[in-house]
Amino acid sequence: MAERTLPTYVSPADFYQTALDRPLGYYEGSTSTADIKMLHLIFDSAATSGDARAMYSFLTVSGAGGAGESVRGRTLISAAAAGSVHGGHFGVEFGAAGQASGQCAGMRATLMIPNSALGAGIYYGGMSEIYAEGASSDISGTTAHAIHAFICAGNTTGTDTAECALLFAGLETGTTGGTDLVDTGPANVTCDLKVRCLVNGTVAWLMFCTTDS
Repeated sequence: MAERTLPTYVSPADFYQTALDRPLGYYEGSTSTADIKMLHLIFDSAATSGDARAMYSFLTVSGAGGAGESVRGRTLISAAAAGSVHGGHFGVEFGAAGQASGQCAGMRATLMIPNSALGAGIYYGGMSEIYAEGASSDISGTTAHAIHAFICAGNTTGTDTAECALLFAGLETGTTGGTDLVDTGPANVTCDLKVRCLVNGTVAWLMFCTTDS
């Protein structure tokens, strides 16, 4: 069999030097067609109970010193893109009679702590990150940027009905400060730190204090 000539676009093969390095399976393709879905999966669940999942990925890291992700999405911009570009996009939409009577989230992340004590590592329920590749990385000239953005978009009449920007639930409360997540009895607290934010395009400062009294 003649050696296959790989395409010049960025493909999974570009990241693997030999066949043994490559994944158990991969697919590569290239197109210049606009508004195309490279891989399109459509399912329907008419179940009246239980949880349906269109796709389920389960990775077990069983090697000592191992690391990884169950799912990793990457988007590479190799030209001047004029539109919006995302590494991943999840969402919930509604049909004419659709609504959720329980919890409904466009994206959910869960850190499940085992029924035992954890003694090492740094843990988050969710994480947003800006990563600089090198000393010449410079994002200051962009129109706007943030480590995380909270946005109301779409019809302004509809977005005006939103009444809460952040929600905190299930937090431990107390009056002594210290390790309480919510201190219900602060007194004479002086803010000595501020974090720069943009609120509807206007620079604003989120105030913090480094003492609990």
